[in-house]
Amino acid sequence: MRQKLSHFGNWLSGLVLGRKLGDPLTGFFLMTRDSFLHVAPRLGDPGFKLLLDILYSDKSLRHAEVPFDFGSRMHGASKLDSHVIWKFVTFLMSKMTGSILPPNLISFLFVGGTGVFIHFSVLYTVLGMSAPFMVAQVAATLVAATSNFLLNNLLTFQDRRLRGLAKFWGYLKFLAVSSVGIVANVSAATLAYERLVHVVFIATLAGIAIDTVWKFVIANRFIWK
Repeated sequence: MRQKLSHFGNWLSGLVLGRKLGDPLTGFFLMTRDSFLHVAPRLGDPGFKLLLDILYSDKSLRHAEVPFDFGSRMHGASKLDSHVIWKFVTFLMSKMTGSILPPNLISFLFVGGTGVFIHFSVLYTVLGMSAPFMVAQVAATLVAATSNFLLNNLLTFQDRRLRGLAKFWGYLKFLAVSSVGIVANVSAATLAYERLVHVVFIATLAGIAIDTVWKFVIANRFIWK
């Protein structure tokens, strides 16, 4: 499985770079100082993707490879896990947008996408119980916010992951600071619902859009600092 993931990562990297490398994620490489200083201002997040970032940021750079084989691992374990794969995929997607969207925002939006599914599931379930739209919207927003917090803690901000008591306080802080977004969500959705002849889907999306943007700003500045 580790080898298949590695081959897939190399293939995906080659697709984005437009050139083939044996190991585009290696940390063992060298380049001239002038070349590095030229490309450095355009680089994104540091880490295992540095060589890939350099070659993508300056397509004019030439490269040559000297192959080597890894010996059997004597100690420790591979760092490859779901988080590394997720960071790699969001990094490539960020580069494909010209780095306009940072990897963390892309991850946050994907997590928000799962929150949309959860939101609508809870919304229609509560509406099916003959509850008023505002009550259903509040319940759906709170459940989706909880789901988003947990997934963002696991994936988007894994390098700053909150644990133990810090995770509990982080969750309360997330709900408290994003309460403005929740109020804006419910208000915008209710207003759209009333003005757009009770179109639940459009009304709910309007609320989610405002809530998502607000929560990303809050998450970066106050929750996972």
